[in-house]
Amino acid sequence: MELDDAIGLSSKHALQPGKPITKEELVSPVLVGRDQPVMIVYQSAGITASMPGVALKNGRKGEMVKVRNASSQRVISAMVAESGVVTTVGAE
Repeated sequence: MELDDAIGLSSKHALQPGKPITKEELVSPVLVGRDQPVMIVYQSAGITASMPGVALKNGRKGEMVKVRNASSQRVISAMVAESGVVTTVGAE
């Protein structure tokens, strides 16, 4: 593994001095934290809407997480897109 391959990743475990790091020991960083405010972006038929919400679990880019809509209190599944942003497509 090249050093550039590890940029932006986190280690699953404490690193040991002098021990090589393998790709299996690295994970993408958590972009959405449990109980963190998030922006829910909804897309359907060319329409995009966004609303505030709260993540109910930690999530990395591309992972599905449950989020609570701040105004309706409805819990939906959404995909982590970037730090503090989740997306959902179509009808939930």
